[in-house]
Amino acid sequence: MISILIPIFNVDVSDLVAELLHQASKVEQGFEIICIDDCSTNTSIKNQNKNLNSQKFVEFIELEKNIGRGNIRMLLAKKAKFDTLLFMDCDMRIPNPDYLEKFARHQDKKVVIGGITYALNPPENPDFLLRWKYGVSRERKSASERNRMRFSHFVASNLLINKKIFLSLPVDDDIVGYGHEDTLLGLKLLKMKIPLSHIDNPLEHLGLDDAETFLNKSKSGTTNLATLYSKNICGREIRLINLYEQLRGIGITSLSRQIIGWFIPAIEQNLKGTHPKIRLFDIWKLYHFMKSLATS
Repeated sequence: MISILIPIFNVDVSDLVAELLHQASKVEQGFEIICIDDCSTNTSIKNQNKNLNSQKFVEFIELEKNIGRGNIRMLLAKKAKFDTLLFMDCDMRIPNPDYLEKFARHQDKKVVIGGITYALNPPENPDFLLRWKYGVSRERKSASERNRMRFSHFVASNLLINKKIFLSLPVDDDIVGYGHEDTLLGLKLLKMKIPLSHIDNPLEHLGLDDAETFLNKSKSGTTNLATLYSKNICGREIRLINLYEQLRGIGITSLSRQIIGWFIPAIEQNLKGTHPKIRLFDIWKLYHFMKSLATS
């Protein structure tokens, strides 16, 4: 029996829920779908999602105040009535007609990550190229690849997890705004020595941000990562921190930050252009991570 949990912010989830209901009808076990809107600002989308309450096995809840990704996941888990939780982000499409059935076969495991995929063809609008290229190169990985890299590909946007385990994970204030909520969740599971199982059962990410928005979110993410690093919550298991540690080991972090800083305008011009380079994006994130550490 599975509780399917969907946090919502400014996304119409009607099609996603319809597909889940269709697949759930073929799985011979109990299920529920709980959707919580985290105080969306788009009124027409909120009104559309309110219609979900007319569907059997579906509950839609609207919050009057935004509480953030970590808190809304915890709220969803507390409202769930079954012992197995399936978290999915709202801006997803289910490409596999046996998606729920496949997860149902893994309910004996404590944590199962299904993976993320992206459209094969790049978006026509170049504003969304950076986010698509990053997703394809860094997030679209097979289960075998994710198993080899273990923690570096932990994402909670397509996650099956035991309810008791999830509720034992405290929500804290180390993360502010956007970025690295999943990193913190994964680190807590590692600390508890909870095994992470990876399977090939991806959701397709539809909600691409334009380059400007993605860079702003990524900057917030590097600030959060710097906070986690400063508190010794994470370390070399994070790719960006591992690179920083290498530079620190040879004593050139300040020099590196200064040199990269000279090129940041040119790098951002590339990232917002028609041929964004992910390697330059890595350098851009390293700069803002080091900058956050220097000013904290």
